[in-house]
Amino acid sequence: MQKRISTWTSDPRRPGRAVAIVIALVLPGCVETMPQAASASAPERVAVAGGEVVVGGPRGYCVDMDASRDDADGALIVMGGCASLVQDPALPQPERPAVLTAAVSAAGRGMKVRDSSAQFDAYFRSEAGRAALARSGRAADVAVLETFMRDGVYFLHLRDVGNLSGPGLETDYWRALVDVGDRIVTLSVLSPRTNPLTPRQGQDTLSEFVRRIIADNRGNMA
Repeated sequence: MQKRISTWTSDPRRPGRAVAIVIALVLPGCVETMPQAASASAPERVAVAGGEVVVGGPRGYCVDMDASRDDADGALIVMGGCASLVQDPALPQPERPAVLTAAVSAAGRGMKVRDSSAQFDAYFRSEAGRAALARSGRAADVAVLETFMRDGVYFLHLRDVGNLSGPGLETDYWRALVDVGDRIVTLSVLSPRTNPLTPRQGQDTLSEFVRRIIADNRGNMA
């Protein structure tokens, strides 16, 4: 498939199956690019899902174009510090360095995050749900430390001790699920082990990420 990148600065009776669809992070494909980038190789924002969803992070974060993908099955956007991504100290750096990801589901999943708090709580705390969250696929590797719904956005504080948790990353991290049109966007904040975020800093960074997604997609939030 040709890479296309454009740059910018479920069934309630079967909640397990419906929820499982929205937590996959490794998705095939490519991303489309739009104007106002911090750098051509590290834009501040990207439009994915045929232009239906715009993904941008808090100030100082840019998109890692090589690691980000988008196709008909969904999208995965990976973000890091702008200056670090292109080795240019003139570009901005975030106040709290982290690795950010945004996974965008395919269209028409048939469920809404804002209406699914109970289903999410039950699923993500189950063995099947923890296995789905685990990068290793092993439920025993994941502990759900905290969950809550705020303003229609579902937050999870997790610990993943599996051997696929990523080199140089802390085991504790945050996720949030938010509706954008008829898609579900799953946002993650992963903390570097060399300069780890506190739980509050991780949550604050994720909240900033959520606010940016909502602001950039204001016309598609109904």
